[in-house]
Amino acid sequence: RILSEMASKPGQFEKHLFEGPVPAELKPYMDRIRAFNRGADDAWTQETEREARQVLRRYYEGRTDRINARREQLYDNYMQFHEVDAWYVGERARLAARSAGAPDSSDQIIDGINWAL
Repeated sequence: RILSEMASKPGQFEKHLFEGPVPAELKPYMDRIRAFNRGADDAWTQETEREARQVLRRYYEGRTDRINARREQLYDNYMQFHEVDAWYVGERARLAARSAGAPDSSDQIIDGINWAL
């Protein structure tokens, strides 16, 4: 159905579905759908449909993998900054507390957890 819609409305779905032009491996299938829509009954068969589905599946699995890899990279970069920032803020708070008279927390165990580690 995706290819049929794209064949009938060229350009409308390309950016949304493919981030640009239709991938070269899908163009022959779009041509076959157009031929089928013009009356060439043998242009679109069940075998052609299976092949087209496999090509689309591979394309979208690859696209999903790329999106997830980018998401993970962004998250990792954010967490690195986030954790460094949290350590810095915590260290400043610890030093400020010590200079205000709080005891050193290096040997403090709260609820069975040594927070100085």
